[in-house]
Amino acid sequence: MAIPVLTSVSPTTGPTSGGDIVRLSGEVFAPRVAVFFNGASATVLSVREEGGAWLADVRTPAQPDGTVAVLLRNLDEEGVPVPGEEATLADAYRFLRPRIVIESDLTRLVRTLLTELKRQVLANVS
Repeated sequence: MAIPVLTSVSPTTGPTSGGDIVRLSGEVFAPRVAVFFNGASATVLSVREEGGAWLADVRTPAQPDGTVAVLLRNLDEEGVPVPGEEATLADAYRFLRPRIVIESDLTRLVRTLLTELKRQVLANVS
């Protein structure tokens, strides 16, 4: 085999909790590959060739907030890395912390009503 080439990652951002499905595009992928995001192993879901381009779908691992490199390593039939057959795409994926949602007035009102209801009803039930 030849040295793989990693050309793109899509989407380029996801949550720090991981679990997003990301598609890697490139050339000369082996039928079995290993993928790493900043050294953390991703779960490889599929590897295939479509229209002359190689695609690998992976599930991202959990990572701290930040931009990381993506490494793709070709494996042989037994799952052993093939020496020299790896490609890295620097600063290819950004892990983002989820945004904290501001509570709406309606949610705050319902929460207050439920709390007060529980306080008054439970205090008067025997």
